[in-house]
Amino acid sequence: MSRKPIIFPLLKTICEEQNINFIEEPSRKAFGVMIFENGRKFFVKDLNFNINYTSSMRIAKNKALSSYFLNLFGYNVPKHIMVYQNESLKKAYEFIDEIDYPAIVKLNESSQGNGVYKVYNYVEFDRVVKMLTDRNVSFQIQKYYSYNDYRVVVLGDKVISAYQRIPLYVIGDGVNTIEHLLKLKQNAFISNGRDTVLSVDTALIEKLKRYGYNLKTVLCKGKKCTLRDVSNLSAGGDCIDLTNKIHKGYMELCVNIAKDFNLNLVGIDIMCNDLCNSMNDYVILEINSSPGLDNYAYSGWKQEEYVKQLYTKVILYIKNKLC
Repeated sequence: MSRKPIIFPLLKTICEEQNINFIEEPSRKAFGVMIFENGRKFFVKDLNFNINYTSSMRIAKNKALSSYFLNLFGYNVPKHIMVYQNESLKKAYEFIDEIDYPAIVKLNESSQGNGVYKVYNYVEFDRVVKMLTDRNVSFQIQKYYSYNDYRVVVLGDKVISAYQRIPLYVIGDGVNTIEHLLKLKQNAFISNGRDTVLSVDTALIEKLKRYGYNLKTVLCKGKKCTLRDVSNLSAGGDCIDLTNKIHKGYMELCVNIAKDFNLNLVGIDIMCNDLCNSMNDYVILEINSSPGLDNYAYSGWKQEEYVKQLYTKVILYIKNKLC
């Protein structure tokens, strides 16, 4: 399902309100241009606003580079190593013995939770490493941290969005199977206008096996069962808005990261005990130079006005700072 029928009309509405001419390319409906009163033009592609320096975006996309520079600038990152194409795997197996299980293995360039594997033992680790080696791709091995998972979005020198990300889960009712509960959740997504497609794959089946469950298991009433290791909203996760609750310390931390990387708009994935309390232990998982702002719209139609406010802030930033 496409998000464009929801977001592009929203952009048009905002531009009309701000006296900005917005023209959408009609054939693909994935590209548009904003024309400001002074004649300056700003292009939009695939819902992303190109307001960051290309070099900064490339560093943010590359997990090896972003981890290196985050650490260089004094920010906490997960204990990790990189394994590059055609490189000896000896250090990978030595490192996993050092950090123990569970551990995270992720592609060097990936997004939305794709190419991220949580391994619980040597057999799983060995299988994932061999699969990635056969694909001749670079990957990162990370120590696993059992903190809560958050996304903070910074625009300029301000935090405009902060939320906790919760992995896909179902709650038992004592009647329906996990498979049916998953279908009910998919139906709820559709009813709320959320375009995430929930799928049953090997990773989900393996996750259930660790609990001693399968798709036909009927959970006790009130029993929560987490179905994914990644908490990305694109993988069926949920979010809890914390924009007005984020602690000042974490707010300053994220704004400083944006400044250090020369990113006007950035999503910062951070794990810590509680984003709303004073800073304690934390790790910066990664930085995203093209963060989606439409997540709240897909948690229910009532959130569309909030998403409109976020997009308005970005458009006004472009108008006042860049054009």
